[in-house]
Amino acid sequence: MSVRHFRRFFSEAFQITDVNQNNLSEVWILYKLGCRGGVDPLDMKIIMYENEKKYAMRGSEKIVISYNENTKNNNYTGGKYTYDEAFLNSKDQKILEFSKKLWNKYVFTPQN
Repeated sequence: MSVRHFRRFFSEAFQITDVNQNNLSEVWILYKLGCRGGVDPLDMKIIMYENEKKYAMRGSEKIVISYNENTKNNNYTGGKYTYDEAFLNSKDQKILEFSKKLWNKYVFTPQN
């Protein structure tokens, strides 16, 4: 079995915003990295810059690991995230809400 290491940037997630309307642009970048050769979730990161300060949100993608015939539901692994100190110290609710929405939009990756 071959293992493929990679970093995938999601160009459709790249955004320049002013979510908190403070006249400072936020630049958002989202990517996943890891290797494919197994079924483990890939690492996932959102990096945001505002006024030359870097903010990071790190975790893993969410993947289906099994299907429960009784409940007719998928069982998942992954999908959790943590904020770095910059995000946590900012306490900017609009930025935090936006980051969660962006995370949730890209966290799920169906497996082939």
